[in-house]
Amino acid sequence: MWATLQFRWVQLQYPVVALAFERLLLCGSLPVAAMALAWGAMAAVGAGQAPFYLAVLLVGAPRAGANPARRAHCSHAPAPRSSMGAGRSSV
Repeated sequence: MWATLQFRWVQLQYPVVALAFERLLLCGSLPVAAMALAWGAMAAVGAGQAPFYLAVLLVGAPRAGANPARRAHCSHAPAPRSSMGAGRSSV
């Protein structure tokens, strides 16, 4: 299924099938990723603490990168304008 989505001609000739395969692939990967994350948390901190670490990871990870404007290292100041060509019209 993954290999069929890599070919552009499959996407062009069979768009409905390619979209269905893409949705199936994304929905099928979520349980596998959750299982791997749970296994990793259990291996790292033990079975007693793993549910709490897993809850923090599942809630905190999407929020960590959700709004880049809140990060301290992101500066949204406008770029300085060049004085070259000041006063000229573009007509």
